[in-house]
Amino acid sequence: MLASMEEVDTLKKNDLLADFSSISLIPEEGIKPVVVEPFFDPKFAEALATQFPKFDDLPKAFSGNGRDEGRSLRLESLEQAAAIGDKVAELYEFGTSDFFQHFAHRTTNEKIDPSMTAVSLVVHEPGHSGLLPHVDHRRSGLGFIRPMSIVVYLNEVNEGGLFHMGENEVSALSDPLFVHKPKFNSAIVFRRKVNSWHAVTPISEDSSPRLTVTFVPQRRELKAMASAIYRRGIREIRRK
Repeated sequence: MLASMEEVDTLKKNDLLADFSSISLIPEEGIKPVVVEPFFDPKFAEALATQFPKFDDLPKAFSGNGRDEGRSLRLESLEQAAAIGDKVAELYEFGTSDFFQHFAHRTTNEKIDPSMTAVSLVVHEPGHSGLLPHVDHRRSGLGFIRPMSIVVYLNEVNEGGLFHMGENEVSALSDPLFVHKPKFNSAIVFRRKVNSWHAVTPISEDSSPRLTVTFVPQRRELKAMASAIYRRGIREIRRK
């Protein structure tokens, strides 16, 4: 399924990206991600990689159960991004733009609020143990809907750091349906589903750091928010 002519014109107008004139909808059936290569304009991707903060300058990231997830910095404002570098500022502007809203809608057929997109710089150092199988939840907090995840790789990893996806916690590592080796300026785009189990394999000690940019588009739905507030209220009543 190809983009309409109006969407094609819109998707060609951003200088940061490669040509998305033939981008198609992520299938609702199954869990395999779509690989987009190249994702950014190559010159922009190269410049962005040089502006990545040093590993020790990034805050540590942990999962909900305390697992080490490397170092990650969420870009919260244009001023914060600009203080890191002009290309990082352009990245933030892209992720929170109407253009990005068109891109997200084109790939998922779902609406998002571009001002709520989570744009993060992530580094996994050599020797990192990788990420155990997990699911990126579609619903989060009070009515937040997160239809998709986008992971963009800014360098190649010599050994390890592979992205695996499977239908359950076991197959995500031992028998994955999908494997992607990090390549410069490649991206994986996938729907957040209850069975979208994914993991990252350990990175060897003599490898290069794994540099990634992640985008998590989202929106807030009043119905979902009301339901979340109701469930929270019921839990509070039961505690009493």
